Amino acid sequence: MVMDDLTPEALREPEEAIPTGWSRWSEILVALALIVIGVVILIQTQDIRVIRSMSQVSPRAIPNLVGAGLIVLGIWYTIDIIRNPQVAGAGEDAEDVDVDAPTDWKVLVGLAIALGAFALLMQPAGFIIASGALFAISSTTMGSHKVLLNAVIGIAMGAIIYLVFDIWLGVRLPGGITESLFS
Repeated sequence: MVMDDLTPEALREPEEAIPTGWSRWSEILVALALIVIGVVILIQTQDIRVIRSMSQVSPRAIPNLVGAGLIVLGIWYTIDIIRNPQVAGAGEDAEDVDVDAPTDWKVLVGLAIALGAFALLMQPAGFIIASGALFAISSTTMGSHKVLLNAVIGIAMGAIIYLVFDIWLGVRLPGGITESLFS
């Protein structure tokens, strides 16, 4: 390093442009969208028929929780934006992500294929097989080289989730070709 480069001007970090309240409109729109979506969910949840003798937990419970959570999150975010108008983009510095890295299209296409396979396999093969395929394709796409182990883990997780929903919660998932095993 040359001594001439050690001037106070050279050592000073470059100043970032401090955003004004007006530059945060996109964030305010996202916060308001969360509130609107939460309200729509709460309104639409009221159309769900509730049969008291069917279950201990109302089928409206989770949608009401999600709707209320979105409203609270949207209000909280709006208040944060209004109270701290100069703190735009602080989340990017906190992320453990290289924001300058190019998009990995192979991974995105692989995940799209995994979701498509899950959707196509759900009815004919059942939830367990579809979940196994989803997990195996997704984990292989993201770099795992143990395809058989990925499939076994996916099928095991799918079976556990299937049993929890079917036995404990009383929610029927498509059984497909594995339905006779769990009947």
